[in-house]
Amino acid sequence: QQSITRYWLLGDMPSDFDYATVVVVKLRLRRSASKGDALSFGSVQLFQSNESTAVTNSLTISDTTTATNYSYSMTITGTNNKTVWDGLRMGIRTSVGTSGSAYLYAAQVDITYNATAGGGSSAQNRIFGFNTDKALSSISKNAIIVPLNLPV
Repeated sequence: QQSITRYWLLGDMPSDFDYATVVVVKLRLRRSASKGDALSFGSVQLFQSNESTAVTNSLTISDTTTATNYSYSMTITGTNNKTVWDGLRMGIRTSVGTSGSAYLYAAQVDITYNATAGGGSSAQNRIFGFNTDKALSSISKNAIIVPLNLPV
């Protein structure tokens, strides 16, 4: 079996988004088997709307046969502005395997960004959160929550 990348639309950035400063991806997942040639999670990465131009690095996903929460601090790459980040997608790649299944129960993407102040140079950090399961972590009162509609 080949590895497969599945993409989820995260949506557009808030209107005051200038550029991202910190990106944290939180996932709750598990795989069904750990012996032999078992399918497992491979990597996570954020992409522009074209699903091919990366805006963060790719990180290897840890997984186990027990549903577990993981947190990944991503490195921002390439052009970093609202135009590029609107229509943001999260890509999750599975590894090659011929048996078992990989289950993604919930995902949260927290983007701390520099906010424009009426087009001026004054700015502040804010968190823009995409979340499927508020139990993954506490949510900042300033976070915007958008469901990802992940299969269970």
